[in-house]
Amino acid sequence: MEDRPIIFSTPMVQAIQDGRKTQTRRVIKPQPIRSPYWTHYENSGAFYPATLDAEPSVLKCPYGVRGSKLWVRETFTIEASNIWYKADGTDHDGNVEYPDGFTHVPRWKPSIHMPKKHARIWLEITGVRVERLKDLSPKDGIAEGVEHWSIFPSLWDSINKKKHPWSSNPWVWVVEFRKEAP
Repeated sequence: MEDRPIIFSTPMVQAIQDGRKTQTRRVIKPQPIRSPYWTHYENSGAFYPATLDAEPSVLKCPYGVRGSKLWVRETFTIEASNIWYKADGTDHDGNVEYPDGFTHVPRWKPSIHMPKKHARIWLEITGVRVERLKDLSPKDGIAEGVEHWSIFPSLWDSINKKKHPWSSNPWVWVVEFRKEAP
């Protein structure tokens, strides 16, 4: 199985590090048109329409299948031959305090630019399913790393509102994972 990258925001990286985040929802692209149900063949990575009137498509999860490895892309910087991760903490101005006591504002690099060699967080996929976004249960909301499941819709919209707002109830990949030991 091929290792794949996955991007997380700084608060979600912190939730993974704290053990609070064990699921992520990602929009299926392109969105299925009609099928209300999808069947899955274990470890095939493919989901098939379960109704006769569904479009004859197959969904293949771009993140992998159970057992696949994901490496987390996060906001980082490299200074003085050291790599620093924004999720490790900054003060309210975005400053980083280095071990020698020196503090300054680093030039953060967006997570999309993080190379695999700098990844420090690896996840193993423990399950994948397809569902409508609003099918989120309270338990799943907590597994998304928020303090209370009711916060998740506003978190979703802070990331996806432009193309796939909560109100549109898109089809999503639900990727369950566990953080691998360092």
